[in-house]
Amino acid sequence: MKLQPRHTGLILRIGLGIFMLFWGLAKFITPEVWLNSFQALYGNGAGVMLPLLGAVQSVIAMMLFLGWKTRVAAIIGIIAYLAMLLPGLNRLFNPFGMTTGVPNLLFYEKILVITAFLALYAAGPGVYGLDKK
Repeated sequence: MKLQPRHTGLILRIGLGIFMLFWGLAKFITPEVWLNSFQALYGNGAGVMLPLLGAVQSVIAMMLFLGWKTRVAAIIGIIAYLAMLLPGLNRLFNPFGMTTGVPNLLFYEKILVITAFLALYAAGPGVYGLDKK
C-alpha cells in the first residue's frame, strides 16, 4: 500500500492517540510519580490537576482512535498542552539545567505535541474514522 495524503490524518491520529493514552493512563496508574513534579510546576492545585489531565488525555486518545470530532480533539489537545507549557515557560530557556541542575527537556515534548496537534487540525481526520470527510 502506498501512503497517500489522505493517510496523513490517520497516521497523526494513531500516533497522537497512543501517546495520549499512555500519558493519560500513567497519571492514574502511578500518580505518586507525577505528583511531585506537578506540584513543583503548578503549586498546590496539582492534586486536582493530575487526574483531570489524565482524564482529558485519555478521552482525547479515544476520540483520535475513533476518528470522532478529530479537530475538536486537536483543539482540546492544543489548549491542554499550552496550559501545561505556559506556567513553566522559563524552563525552555534552560533546557540542560545548567543554572538549576535540573534538566528541562521534557518541556520540549509539549512543543512537539502542540505541533502534532496543529498538523492534525490542518490535515483533518484522514481515512477510517467516524468524522465526515
